[in-house]
Amino acid sequence: LSPGKFYALPQSPQLYKQILMVSGFDRYYQIVRCFRDEDLRRDRQPEFTQVDIEMSFVCEEDIFQIVEELFKEVFDKLLDISLKTPFPRIKYFDSINKYGSDKPDLRVDWKIKDFTNLLKDKGIKIFENAEAIYALEIDMDISRKDIEKLNQFVIENGGKGITYVKYKESLSGTISKFLTCGDLIKGNSYIIIGDKKERAIFLLGKLREECIKILKPPFKEKFSFLFITHFPLYIWDEEEKRWEPAHHPFTMPLNPEDIEKTPSEIIGRHYDLVLNGVEIGSGSIRNHDADLQKKILKKLGYSDEEIENKFGFLLEALRYGAPPHGGIALGFDRIAAILLGLETIRDVIPFPKTTKGYALFEGAPSFVNEEQLRDLKIFIKHEED
Repeated sequence: LSPGKFYALPQSPQLYKQILMVSGFDRYYQIVRCFRDEDLRRDRQPEFTQVDIEMSFVCEEDIFQIVEELFKEVFDKLLDISLKTPFPRIKYFDSINKYGSDKPDLRVDWKIKDFTNLLKDKGIKIFENAEAIYALEIDMDISRKDIEKLNQFVIENGGKGITYVKYKESLSGTISKFLTCGDLIKGNSYIIIGDKKERAIFLLGKLREECIKILKPPFKEKFSFLFITHFPLYIWDEEEKRWEPAHHPFTMPLNPEDIEKTPSEIIGRHYDLVLNGVEIGSGSIRNHDADLQKKILKKLGYSDEEIENKFGFLLEALRYGAPPHGGIALGFDRIAAILLGLETIRDVIPFPKTTKGYALFEGAPSFVNEEQLRDLKIFIKHEED
């Protein structure tokens, strides 16, 4: 129909539902099929289903309450489980510092502890040149065999390795002589990493997830929900050497006047819903101010011309007068997989794609012939050409 032009594959109905709020629909929900071209992991597929919600004249707590009531009803009717509400709320940076993750599994209460003052500059070889030293505190014993597995896991993820100490009747472990009983809690084990601060916390976050798999601790509850809030508006992409939106660039900053600050200082009104260490929902209070929206996009490196070409329709809609609005999208497939105790969402999707994105049933993606390409006004240039 339009030679030389292409449709973009949208990630979600994000902008469409914002336009609906501008046009006067103050409540919207949809069970929608979405398409996303991205890397495939056990909790991702190029085609997936989400429960999409958007509302006008709301704040974060309004969204949270709707979601809590929804899950309370679902768990009561389907599983005969009475969920305790409200779900816990944890700020993003608090979650990172305590658990090494923005989606921690709180069925266990293992936290990261700062051991820098206890162990730095003590002549411990593995901690030479370490900016910070942190420990994952675990309320159970760990075997030597499991310690070796965890050490190898850290090395495979780019770390130098781990040390450990355990406190039973007395202290034991590779660095026990550098600590006292008063530094630790009796009955606990401590897995310790020294590195740059952010790197050490990241590795302990990954290690925490691995410990849950290997050690199989008793869970304090079968299903553990929480909301993660106060995400940064921007994150630095080290590979691309540029700022990227932490979620998407249509979120309202916590303090709109902060948009004049450096990107690293700006907090957004994002929130994620986490269940058993899996992100099952993501949303935000949206930006409803056209001038502010343009400033947000310019901090990402967009020129005035690019903003107008790519987002002009949204800015025009906002200029007509948009109500404050916000929403959330819940991953239906992820929720179903967790409720059924399955490891991957492929087990709850009919005809799923493989981890490489192949549709085995219909043999897609596949090659097309020259006649089909001509009909689509597309020419393929091969590398050898």
